[in-house]
This record gives sequence, structure tokens and C-alpha cells, in this order.
Amino acid sequence: MVNMVDYRAVLQPHKQAINKSFKEWVPKASVRNCVCWMMALVRSERFCGGSTRSSVADGSVVSWLNRVEELVKDKAVNVRY
Repeated sequence: MVNMVDYRAVLQPHKQAINKSFKEWVPKASVRNCVCWMMALVRSERFCGGSTRSSVADGSVVSWLNRVEELVKDKAVNVRY
């Protein structure tokens, strides 16, 4: 069964921290927060072309990938191949 998640609602309590300094917020982000941030990035690209490019350029995507890797290594995420 798939549960629908309102990614905006999940990120809303973190909005100020994300806007202030994404690189300070992301090391504390949960699995759910990481997934919701990526959904927000993908959705923002639809309405604001270039948002993905700027997130790659400013290092946000690399920071996010590092956090996801850390969560996988810590087994906070159940990865099946």
C-alpha cells in the first residue's frame, strides 16, 4: 500500500532553516525530510525552470546525496537491490 505524503506539509516546519542555510539543515534531516526535499526540487523545476541546475550549482544536491548516503550506511533506510 502506498501512503500519500504532502511533501510541503512535511517541510513547512523546517522552511526557515532550509531557507537560512540548507547546508546546516541537511545533516540533521530525516529520511522523510530528504525524500520530501527532493520531491520539492523536482516539482519546483516544473514551475521554475533552472531550479535543479541552481541546486546542483550551489552544492545543495551534493549535500543531499551525502546525507542520503549517510542514512543508508546508518541503516536508517532499508535498501533492497
